[in-house]
Amino acid sequence: MIAVGLWLLSIGLADLVAGLSGEPKAGPRTIGAIATGVVVPFVLGVASGATASTLFLLTLLTGVTIAVWIVLRRDASRITPLRALAALLFLLASFAAVSLFGAEPISSFGDDPFLARGVRQLPFPLVAGASLERALFVAGILTTLFATSNAIVRLVLTAMGTRFSNAEQRLRGGRVIGPLERVLIFGLGLAGQATAAALVIGAKGLLRYPELNGLRNEPGAAGPPARTIDVVTEYLLIGSLTSWLLALFPLVLAPA
Repeated sequence: MIAVGLWLLSIGLADLVAGLSGEPKAGPRTIGAIATGVVVPFVLGVASGATASTLFLLTLLTGVTIAVWIVLRRDASRITPLRALAALLFLLASFAAVSLFGAEPISSFGDDPFLARGVRQLPFPLVAGASLERALFVAGILTTLFATSNAIVRLVLTAMGTRFSNAEQRLRGGRVIGPLERVLIFGLGLAGQATAAALVIGAKGLLRYPELNGLRNEPGAAGPPARTIDVVTEYLLIGSLTSWLLALFPLVLAPA
C-alpha cells in the first residue's frame, strides 16, 4: 500500500504543477509536471526504504502515467467524449496496475524507513499514530482532491456530453469550491464525522439554489426548449456527484 500512496502523491503534485484547474498548461508547466512525476516517487521511494528494483519500477510507472495522463488531456477545449473516456479509463487502469504492483512480494520496502520515523515524530496525534501506509495514502488522496479531481470531473462531464463551458461561467468558483468541498468531506469522513460531511453536501445545494432559480426563465443557446437552467443543472448534478464520489470512495480504501 506504500506504493499506492507514493503514486497518488506524485500524481496529485504533478497535476498541481500542470494547473489547478485540471487543464494542463502547455510549455514549462507541462515539463515541470512530468519531471515532478519522476522526481517525487524516486525521492519518497528512497525515504520509504524501497529496494532498487521497486524504486525503478515505481518511478517508471508513475512517470509514464503522468506523461500519458497529461497528453490525453491536452487542448482541453477540443477534447472529444471518446478521448475523455479514454483518459478516465487509462487513469483507472494505472491505479489498478500500481495497486497490484504495490502488493507484497512484488514490491518491497524497509521495515522502519526514514520516512516512517519522521511520521511518528510529527506533533499531530492523529498522524503520529498512523502507519506509513495510511499516512502516505491519506496524503496522496488529499493532494489528488485538488487539480487531479478537477480534471476527472471535467473529463466525466465531457464524456457525458454535458455542455459545461457556459455553465462554468454561470456558476463561478467551482474550480476552487470543488477542491475545498472534497477536502472537507474526506477529512470529516476520515474523522468519523459522517453527519458533518452530509451537512457540507446539503449546504452546497442551498447555496447554489438562488443561482439556479435566477436562470429559470432564461433561454439557452438552442432556444426555449433547452433553457439555460437545464444545462446548468445537469452540469451541477453530474459535477457534484462525481466530486462527492471522489471524496467518499477513498474512505473505503484507506488502510487502518
